[in-house]
Amino acid sequence: MALLRSNMDKDLKLTQEARNSISRFCYEECHALCCRKGFLPLNETELQAVTKGKKTAEVTKTGDDKYSLFMGKHDKPCPSLKDWKCSIYKNPNRPRVCGDYPIFLDR
Repeated sequence: MALLRSNMDKDLKLTQEARNSISRFCYEECHALCCRKGFLPLNETELQAVTKGKKTAEVTKTGDDKYSLFMGKHDKPCPSLKDWKCSIYKNPNRPRVCGDYPIFLDR
């Protein structure tokens, strides 16, 4: 069990290091493409953080405490995206998928 935990800790550390090294590219070159395309899966708490409580037609309820935010129009990016930066980056309620992107670790 201790070996498994040690390996998971190493995996998590490596994953976080990779995300940190990619973040400069995301801001300087990508210009937040992940925040402007596709769908963002959210729970109620994340939805409130992203939309700041405002209703938007781009949100669809997909289940109990599950929502999807459509960000597929160039004029309708993530509501939290301001000047290519995430305005809720330090908010502990921001969507987990945003923090995990672009490297997802299957535990």
